[in-house]
Amino acid sequence: MFFNRPIHQNYDEYLIRGDHSLTNHDRLSGRYYSDRYYGAPVFGGSLLAYKTGSIITSQNAMLQEMHIFGPTLLNDFRFGFSRVVSDRQPPPDSPSVRDFGVQNIQQPQINAIKSISVSGYFSSGDQATAIFPRTTFSWTDDLRWVRGRHSIAFGVFIERDRYNQSVNNGNSSGTFTFSGDTTGLALGDLMLGQLRTFSQGWFQQLRN
Repeated sequence: MFFNRPIHQNYDEYLIRGDHSLTNHDRLSGRYYSDRYYGAPVFGGSLLAYKTGSIITSQNAMLQEMHIFGPTLLNDFRFGFSRVVSDRQPPPDSPSVRDFGVQNIQQPQINAIKSISVSGYFSSGDQATAIFPRTTFSWTDDLRWVRGRHSIAFGVFIERDRYNQSVNNGNSSGTFTFSGDTTGLALGDLMLGQLRTFSQGWFQQLRN
């Protein structure tokens, strides 16, 4: 038997652009774009349907100023900004392994199921809670000079990238494997809480 997780997604996109001639020699242009993806978390009491939700917000903007010094000399300056924030969160009604009778391990404050595998029957779980913001700034300046039959260009490009790992719970919820070592049936071992393997990695939290 195969079971497909429910999928609930939503996309929103926005784009704004403007151009303005400041003088006969100066032209200013600007653009802003925003995109938001939302994937709803799923649980509803069914381990087979368990799915982490995610919100991915993307923004980028560009500002350009072109200045004409003369018929043979043109300067083009651009500033760019880009930011992407990925936010993963478990379902609000997500259970903890404590709800299944596991009381002797450290668990994160936010309930989540990382991985429960019952050999030959099913596996459940999804990515851990995490927030990943990434930001990029860029500066570009190009100077173009035409002299006779020759066209000469000078330019500079500077980029600054920033990646902040704000929250990453990793494997703090633990991974559980049941394979039937005790009862001969993996599902029976699950009912008795007889593990084959268990692993856990504590979360890290960084802010920049």
